[in-house]
Amino acid sequence: MPNRGYIKGKAFEARVQKTLEEDGWFVLNRPRSKFPDLVAIKKADGGVGLSSVQLVEVKVQRKYFSPLERTEILELAAKIGAKPILAYRIPKPPWQLMFEPVLPKVSRPRRKRSEAPLETA
Repeated sequence: MPNRGYIKGKAFEARVQKTLEEDGWFVLNRPRSKFPDLVAIKKADGGVGLSSVQLVEVKVQRKYFSPLERTEILELAAKIGAKPILAYRIPKPPWQLMFEPVLPKVSRPRRKRSEAPLETA
């Protein structure tokens, strides 16, 4: 029997899929926790031109999105010309479903420590 976290995650994934479908997206669900969880496709406005493709990684909480997953979804999206998306819920009531683009991590420069100790009077 699958563990409780897996069941909770699959139920949330189904909710995300339903939300996207209600917004006019055609959604492919990747079985058995394959990466990414969902592939969403939508025709261009007016039905003419290129379709929009989104790679959607679903997490019950944003904090479970690892740096490795970020790198993988960015690389795959760049390879196929898709938009990488992270779908998660805000962990406090009222529960809200959030969609945000996945962006590369920007490294921040570390502050330099002063080399000389501070003098005290």
